Amino acid sequence: MSSTGHSFPPSQPVVLRRRRASSTDDDLHDAHDERNSVGSEPGKRARMDADTQSQHAAPLPRLPLSAYTSFRRSDAPIHGAGRVHANATSTMMASSSSSSSSSSRRHFSSSVNVPAEQPKSPRKTPSPTIVISDSSSQSDDSDGETRRLQPSRKPSSSSAAPVSSTAAAAQTVSVAPVAPSPPSKDANAAQTFGFQLTRAGGINEWFNRNAFSLRQLLSDMDLQSSVQFNYMVDLDWLMTIFPRELQARPMTVVHGLTESADVLQAAGKKWGKTIIRPPLPIAFGTHHTKMMFLFYSDSMRIVIHTANIIPSDWYAKTEGVWCSPKFPLKASTAQQASSSTGRAFEQTLNKYLTAYGSCIRQVREQAMKYDFSAANVALIASVPGRHAGLAKSEWGHMQLRKILHELPLPANVASQPVNTHQLIGQFSSIGSLGASPETWLTSEFSVSLSAHKAQGLSPPIAHPRALRLIFPSVENVRLSLEGYLAGGALPYRLATHSKQAWLDQFFCTWNATRSGRQHAMPHIKSYARIAVSPKTADSAQQAEATDSTNVALGWFLLTSANLSKAAWGTLQKKGTAAEQLEIRSYELGVLFHPSLMFQNPASGHFVLGERATTPANFNMPVPYDLPPKSYIPSVDSAWVGDVRYRKPDSHNDVWPPAESEGS
Repeated sequence: MSSTGHSFPPSQPVVLRRRRASSTDDDLHDAHDERNSVGSEPGKRARMDADTQSQHAAPLPRLPLSAYTSFRRSDAPIHGAGRVHANATSTMMASSSSSSSSSSRRHFSSSVNVPAEQPKSPRKTPSPTIVISDSSSQSDDSDGETRRLQPSRKPSSSSAAPVSSTAAAAQTVSVAPVAPSPPSKDANAAQTFGFQLTRAGGINEWFNRNAFSLRQLLSDMDLQSSVQFNYMVDLDWLMTIFPRELQARPMTVVHGLTESADVLQAAGKKWGKTIIRPPLPIAFGTHHTKMMFLFYSDSMRIVIHTANIIPSDWYAKTEGVWCSPKFPLKASTAQQASSSTGRAFEQTLNKYLTAYGSCIRQVREQAMKYDFSAANVALIASVPGRHAGLAKSEWGHMQLRKILHELPLPANVASQPVNTHQLIGQFSSIGSLGASPETWLTSEFSVSLSAHKAQGLSPPIAHPRALRLIFPSVENVRLSLEGYLAGGALPYRLATHSKQAWLDQFFCTWNATRSGRQHAMPHIKSYARIAVSPKTADSAQQAEATDSTNVALGWFLLTSANLSKAAWGTLQKKGTAAEQLEIRSYELGVLFHPSLMFQNPASGHFVLGERATTPANFNMPVPYDLPPKSYIPSVDSAWVGDVRYRKPDSHNDVWPPAESEGS
């Protein structure tokens, strides 16, 4: 029994059958490749696929999911999804046909249990040896929209050999999630929120019991048509997720791929789908929004999430999904939402879709036929452009600032001393933020995060440690389910970090024991405001709290936006009549705030974990432990993908593999 009085959930092994590994990528520049090989010759642009990867057996599941043919899971339909295809609970189908047509494969199966956490030992920061060579110019203005860094894995005597059960046991990385709290008494709380994490492979299934899978979202047999907004889309794989009866239904894909756009276009032609790549007027911008429109016979559902439509992002990553209720058709085109929150939701969605121009005009017109009265979140959007005048407050961090200024903090947060408040940023990529915190981070961005309706509070940024930025450390990545390969989805370069080493004072490690995702590296992006009770408030003299019962959550933002000026915008011509907000990328998120979600915000508030006991309080499945734990100087260092790491990871590999260095 744990200290909380609840027994640890029984271990439920996840059975995996491996085919061959392939690479994936995320957060690229518009001006750079979608695929990159670590250690490649200068100027070489190589598209990595299954044929460039090793057949490496490992004690823990290795991403991407296209390397696996099946794993044990249960895909119950989402609440209110209607009639769901019978195969929605079957094992996952094979990956895309393009991968399936590759040469012969070796298979192995592995049974993975949730082990126990190994204590960390102090270590030195790895020497900053650059192993990536790329002749293409990478601007410091890339702002986080960089490549996933993936090594080219060639079969070798050490990596290709099957791992014995004894060796596997010796290499297994342990993780001991804390004993979970009892289930909520409000069985529909998660559906009221519409926010859940995605299913993660390789973790105890108990922690997946409320999680969404892509198959759950796409298996409603009433689905008539759909639209996928995303950055990366593997259409062949996506079609295997749909029930066979739905594969011929109309679909539009709005994507952000560049040099591999022709591959997606060809797949679209094969499957009879409409493929659209929206214009990006400013260099280094990206179409990074991740959203689905699911149209049914008499309603539509909107899904806003953080995962690319590629296998790996839906398997062993920590991702978030907001799934709306089904919005009914309007009685007439002139009908407005009956709630103020619903009207604001519709207005923002309409403006966002309009910003794409004529390329998705029909999609926008179709979406505006529905009644969004049931929406209880605010959309936070970014669209590329230089926005001045009133438009400056309609997008990016300035839109977030405006909305937060209109909403009072919940009583359980506002009642806490302001020096106990913390602003949280959590992301998977970091852009060039300037020579000092004052360049953008604390002068613009955290000012927006700290906004609130006047309640006699001062902005918490006056406290030097109030801003906490959660970004995986080298040790987080090393011990992850994927080992060092997980760092491929955390694109951050040494050249960028060396210019902003001041970020170290804000960095916090990835800790997610309460959600069972300590070793499932985050691709989710989120921002929040919390208050920590005085007895556990962070200071130089006090240890940081680890129990979320001591934390009050003011609001929570789930978004596609990383920590970058390209995503959030940066003010130009400050203090003049011509002041404008420059944004490079398309981004979209949903803001959860008590004032938007509760009929009586004064008494309603968010509850972390699963301890809600009244309808006025709702569970918020924040994936990481709160409050965050700061990096330990000289022990923790931020993950940087173009540095050598020689301490073996959870797969007994080093980074980058020797064969990718040309040795």
